[in-house]
Amino acid sequence: MTTMQRHSTEWFAALDDYIDQRRALPFAWGAHDCCTFAADWVVIVRRTDPMADLRGITDALNARRALLAEGGLLAAVTARMGAALPGTFAQVGDVALVRHGLDQVSMGVCVGPYV
Repeated sequence: MTTMQRHSTEWFAALDDYIDQRRALPFAWGAHDCCTFAADWVVIVRRTDPMADLRGITDALNARRALLAEGGLLAAVTARMGAALPGTFAQVGDVALVRHGLDQVSMGVCVGPYV
């Protein structure tokens, strides 16, 4: 399998389909949380799973333990996906780490001015 050409018609259609499929799903640790949402998009476009070794975590306590073992969410994402860029460089389809207040972060996918 090859990766999709970024920003091709196929790529934008895949992103639209992905958002539509996941939009109504209820939150579920390890199946439909912010990290699996972002990682599942990476699987679609890159054919590689940045969370492969973390699949199967199904509760908040074990998710927190796994992230703490890697030094936190930012450290885990950096180790698995490379160094972060400033948010002003985010493009449609980019995985994004969003800060909420001083100590809350979540993952998402950039869809223009929104994540």
